[in-house]
Amino acid sequence: MNPGYRASFADALAALEDITGRKEAQFIADDLPGQKVHPVTSYADMTDAYLVALARAHGLRLATLDRVLCGKAWARGVAENPV
Repeated sequence: MNPGYRASFADALAALEDITGRKEAQFIADDLPGQKVHPVTSYADMTDAYLVALARAHGLRLATLDRVLCGKAWARGVAENPV
């Protein structure tokens, strides 16, 4: 719903339903202890760091449109822009 994309809540919900409805979609347990998250220096990185660590722990990659995240050393090899 980032203003830069001009997407409404309905647009975001439709995109989420499309992604999670695909046969390739996998749901994983949110089972990672906080201690396994790479140390970050900004509160703004905390959620991203958790999602990267969770994907890494399950041997998966994290699809994101966030190019800045993809460039962070602790996210390399896991966070990937699919576009």
